[in-house]
Amino acid sequence: MRKFSFLLLLVLFGCEDPEIAKIRKEAENGNPIAQFNLAEQYYNGGKLKQDQNEGIKWYEKSAKQGNIEAIKKLSTIYINKKQYEKAIAYINEICNYSKKENLCKNKESIEKDYYIYKIKNYLDENNLDGFINSAILYTNKYINHSDSYDEHAKELYQIIIKAREQNNAFSESEVIANLLGWMYEVGYGTDKNYNLAKQLYLDASNKNFESATYNLARLYQNGKGVIKDYTKAKSLYEKVLGKNRKLALYQIGVMEICNSTLLYFSEERRVRMYEVSAARNYIVNSCNLGFELACELENHKKFTNY
Repeated sequence: MRKFSFLLLLVLFGCEDPEIAKIRKEAENGNPIAQFNLAEQYYNGGKLKQDQNEGIKWYEKSAKQGNIEAIKKLSTIYINKKQYEKAIAYINEICNYSKKENLCKNKESIEKDYYIYKIKNYLDENNLDGFINSAILYTNKYINHSDSYDEHAKELYQIIIKAREQNNAFSESEVIANLLGWMYEVGYGTDKNYNLAKQLYLDASNKNFESATYNLARLYQNGKGVIKDYTKAKSLYEKVLGKNRKLALYQIGVMEICNSTLLYFSEERRVRMYEVSAARNYIVNSCNLGFELACELENHKKFTNY
């Protein structure tokens, strides 16, 4: 009976397992390995009562001293908690340590998860500006090196469709219409559909959204979903006065070159014809606005790609 009472008193007064006591003392003295081991005991439960918040606290202490195992653990914890900013910050540290680590290899996929998570939340919160900014950032960041049919692309497409179905500012947004049009044009997350792309670009263009006007002009220039029509394309490009002006001028110049007899002659004759052509005015103006391809064409006068 006395033995039982003594053990009960040990429990009540917080005496802990000697191994844990040793780990705790080393952890409190700043040993990163001990801090990690103490975190494991708290987070997973074992010789200590499970307390995940206390576990995270000790993982953080260990990670601050560069313990890669703690950093990996925190990355996974924050991914599961959908606290992506914290997770990605730790993944960057992992990549600095070794790009061969699985979390580093999966960094882009995790970043996409973060964007998709934010875009969904903005839709649920009816935050149009946040939704648009995140969706555009996502496409601008990943368009050149993403599989158009990967799971993230498909998920983004479904979110954009859901947004268009809302009976509010989302469904009326010319920016969202233009974005969805682009997805149909290039087949991002869905099958290509030039007719739907044209209609969405037209809807957005009618609301004076210049990016959509530029995109609609490209369809007429290249004959995508419409009969190729340089005159129509040029009239649309000429309406583009904002940030896409330099691109529009360049495209008009290219159409002028392609629609002339210039390309049928020798290189020397081409240069002479180009220098007195209407095309050159558009190319020079585009170059003056800072479009590199226009400057390259003007400076080198090479027409083999047209």
